[in-house]
Amino acid sequence: MDYNPNNLYSVYVKAYIQYAGNRNLQLLKKRLAEALTKDTTRIDIIREIGKTCYFMRDYQDSYKYYKHYLQITDSYGLDVYPGEDAKIAIVLSKWA
Repeated sequence: MDYNPNNLYSVYVKAYIQYAGNRNLQLLKKRLAEALTKDTTRIDIIREIGKTCYFMRDYQDSYKYYKHYLQITDSYGLDVYPGEDAKIAIVLSKWA
């Protein structure tokens, strides 16, 4: 991060490293959301926040992020992160 503070991948990896130490999903979500404010088009960060909300069982917020993720991936015809499909399906079944 000292080398390139604009590298958002490093920012969210750091958030996960900090999570490994404190096990605080709410703080992880906050740190990921802060990274997202720097570039709102980052589907990797949007997905990570959706997944974090899923693990918090906050399906309403998870739905918000996954919906945004799906809008972006569908509009560009992207088929990325297929491992997330099961989590997304659970969230959609509980909230949509």
